[in-house]
Amino acid sequence: MFAQSAAHPRRRLAALAAGLSALALVATACGSGGSRSSSDGGSLTMLAIQDSASLDPFRRAYVAVTDEPRLAALYDPMLTIDPKTGNVVPHLAESLRTADGGATWQLKLRPGVLFSDGTAFDAEAVKRNWETHAKPETKSVHAAYAAGFKLTVADATTLDIVPSAPNPNLDRTIATHLTYIEAPSALDKGIDAAGSQPVGAGPFMLKSWTRGAEQVFVRNPHYWQKDKGLPKLAQLTVKTSPDGKQNLNAVRSGRADLFMTAVRRS
Repeated sequence: MFAQSAAHPRRRLAALAAGLSALALVATACGSGGSRSSSDGGSLTMLAIQDSASLDPFRRAYVAVTDEPRLAALYDPMLTIDPKTGNVVPHLAESLRTADGGATWQLKLRPGVLFSDGTAFDAEAVKRNWETHAKPETKSVHAAYAAGFKLTVADATTLDIVPSAPNPNLDRTIATHLTYIEAPSALDKGIDAAGSQPVGAGPFMLKSWTRGAEQVFVRNPHYWQKDKGLPKLAQLTVKTSPDGKQNLNAVRSGRADLFMTAVRRS
């Protein structure tokens, strides 16, 4: 059985362990290396075992050792699962509730949230994303989880959901498979363009991408938690580096801050 694990100095373990909470990592971590810290928040360099094929939320698996940290940086989850309690926790959403055992659900979003291009993160955007997942031509790896939804926008922050069959665990399904939302302005350009020029409502936005080498993310000026001083990092750099031993040496020598890998547990 494979489990995600991080190999890096103990002082950095807590930032990742919350664990493997990509959200906590990218939104609240501070660069710990002295050469990386700066007056505007510092930077953090993470090593990844492979480059992203794309950065859209449709054709990527939400796996911590590959694209999950990058997706969390770009999009922020609507809902997440607390690693300590296993409970579904709202984030960009204020709530997702059912009053009839899962036959119908109502999603409430935080008001005033913007995507990094300044457009509104609203119920129409969520509806557009889930309908995009369900279209065969999208080739979404999460298509099965959005199939059969009847979606009605009640107002800018309210989406009524009727699944194809009563589902008392729909909140968990959404937190696991449908939690990241791309800006409709990016979807208007097509899935391929949205994957290479992503627009989300997360703490960071993509500044540059050198294929096979590195991605550089910088603060989203419209981030909904900027008044709280988040994200604390000014820049997140993800470098492609498939060799685990070299990655460990890079972290130990201070050339990188952390990396994530998979280990086999006996």
